This record gives sequence, structure tokens and C-alpha cells, in this order.
Amino acid sequence: MNRAEIEQAVLTEIHTLPLDKIEATLNFVLSLKNNPVKKRPLGLLKGKVDFALDGMYNTKSTPTEGEKVLAILKKTGYLGSMPDATDLSENYKDYLDWGDKA
Repeated sequence: MNRAEIEQAVLTEIHTLPLDKIEATLNFVLSLKNNPVKKRPLGLLKGKVDFALDGMYNTKSTPTEGEKVLAILKKTGYLGSMPDATDLSENYKDYLDWGDKA
């Protein structure tokens, strides 16, 4: 990952945090600026940041239980739709069968 991708990943995650966690993150970043970390040889970190972030942002996840059921219903034909009146939500009583109420 390059710098821009890492910055975007950090911003994406920060937007999900509550305010107190965001303030703590800001304080941590400011402490890094005031007390720089000793630089390590690049070889020690090579590939580790990419691996960690790929695990968090992996778009090829296993399907959820609901997604599995939906796929089975679509495959077997039990899931579908039928054409209906466009004004059904407004005039649904006109479409009800009142035969048993007579």
C-alpha cells in the first residue's frame, strides 16, 4: 500500500469511531510527532502493513447465512416476484377477497 491508500484506510476507520476515541487517536498522532519513533530497517516491516490492512478490507469474504439462503432460493426458483397493481398500497382493499365475509 502506498501512503495515500493508508491515509484513506485510516480516515475510513476514524469515521466509525466515537468522539472520545477520535480524540485519543489525535493525541496519539500528536505524541508521535513530538516523540518520533526510532526508525527500523524497512525489511522488518515489508509486507506486514499490507497484510494487516488486506485482512481488514478484504472484499472477498465468505457469504453470510442469509446470502447462502438467498442464493439457494434463487437457484431453485422459490424466490421470485409477480406483476401486481401499481396502486396496491393505496387501494389494497379493492384487491382483497371478501367472499367469506358475505
